[in-house]
Amino acid sequence: MKKDIKSVMSRIREEEEKLKKENEEKKQAEETVEENGEEVEEIEDETINDDLHIIEKLKALNLNPLIKIVGVLLVIAGLAVIIVFNTPNRRYERNFLKAESLYSEGKFEDALIKYEKALKLHKDSLESYLGILFTKEALATDDIEETYSKALDAFMELPEETRMAGKATIVEYVLHEKAIYSKSIEGRIDALEEGYEITEGAPDIERILKECVETEIETERNAGEFDEAIALVERFRDKEILDSDKLVEDLNEEKGIYELKAKVLSKTIDALKDFYDCAKTGTCTDPFDTDFSAILALDGSADADNLVKSNYGNSYVYIAEAKEKENDFGAGLYTFGNMYEKDGGYVYPYLFYIGEYSEGSRNGYGITFMKTDENSYVIFAGQWQNDVAQGQGARYMFVSDSEGNVLYTRVFDGEWKNGLADGTINVTSTTSEYEGVVFTGSFTATAGMGEEIPTESEDYVITNIRSERLIAVLKSDSDDYALSLACWQKESSAIDACGIN
Repeated sequence: MKKDIKSVMSRIREEEEKLKKENEEKKQAEETVEENGEEVEEIEDETINDDLHIIEKLKALNLNPLIKIVGVLLVIAGLAVIIVFNTPNRRYERNFLKAESLYSEGKFEDALIKYEKALKLHKDSLESYLGILFTKEALATDDIEETYSKALDAFMELPEETRMAGKATIVEYVLHEKAIYSKSIEGRIDALEEGYEITEGAPDIERILKECVETEIETERNAGEFDEAIALVERFRDKEILDSDKLVEDLNEEKGIYELKAKVLSKTIDALKDFYDCAKTGTCTDPFDTDFSAILALDGSADADNLVKSNYGNSYVYIAEAKEKENDFGAGLYTFGNMYEKDGGYVYPYLFYIGEYSEGSRNGYGITFMKTDENSYVIFAGQWQNDVAQGQGARYMFVSDSEGNVLYTRVFDGEWKNGLADGTINVTSTTSEYEGVVFTGSFTATAGMGEEIPTESEDYVITNIRSERLIAVLKSDSDDYALSLACWQKESSAIDACGIN
């Protein structure tokens, strides 16, 4: 009997050695294939399968039944020990630790296989979800967003006890949303909202969710999409991450102002577009021949005054359309100076602008229009930079009496710097005193101030001068007449150049 048992044990050991050798050869072959960059089929832990194989072999041996039973029992006893070390939890641990090791070595594809295997063995493994996400991000897989979203759905299905126990890991996972949805604020908000619910309002998630929602609300309000902004506030009202009542009140108020702004400034574009086009292209034969009745009626209207009275700021900008690779085109209303009384109330003086914008500032070519009396106005047409006139430009003045009779016109053409005439300024002027006569001349300006010249000269005689600072004498083509041009610096940034009075 003893001899037979020894024989059985010897056969068992032989089978074990044989299978062990086969497994080692198989693994060596896999490593060789792996080194050559070929795809390797993952092999499960073969230990249990090997012992079952031995039992089958024992059954096939021509042995005494009792000896065969003893041999099988010995194998089963060994198998029981092996099973203890091959429970799903143990196998999960081995796969997860191997995945972590592979990830640290930069072997992301192999790590991903191990992480996914670990997750199959332990479906509540939050660490495996995190590992899969990081490896897919490292590999830049196309399904990264889908993977992230499915994991959040899986977290939501976990028992509350499991979720709360792994809350820190879930928060870490959720806050990876910025990398996943780097180009989509909507995607970030959706992910953070779901993470907020999964973690029952984790503070870190709440803080970033609030920031993202406030950013999107600001984007919507700047684009004039107030209904969308209000809907976003209402979406998060129950979560109490925003001051919802105050925000909705403010947005509704801004919506009314925006609609009034769009109404007024759309009319501004319609009223000034013809002059803008001819001034920009230099095709205005007579700049004062343009019909400005529409903009003169708009300036001082109830709509324009109410827009200014809203006290929303010192500028109101409306971008009518966007051009690819060019500045935006739009209109603006800009206030200046001190408030004055009008119709029982107070309003700031203001001027209109149409032209090119960049990021909300006047940049490129544009014109301003300022009404100075019922039928009188001042226009600047030229280049702008960072909201001030900068470069080549011209200021047009048209002055008439209450009955509409033209008193004089003037054009100041030259260089402008920081919003002021600077350099040689050429002047063309007409006056009702000399019908049909055109006067021309020039003066030198520095920061909007004309260089003073003597009031008397051998070349001219000036009478009835209205200013102590004479800066130019304009002459007619025939030299039969001379016209004095008096100029002084104005306090208002809107009328900073010469010859308003």
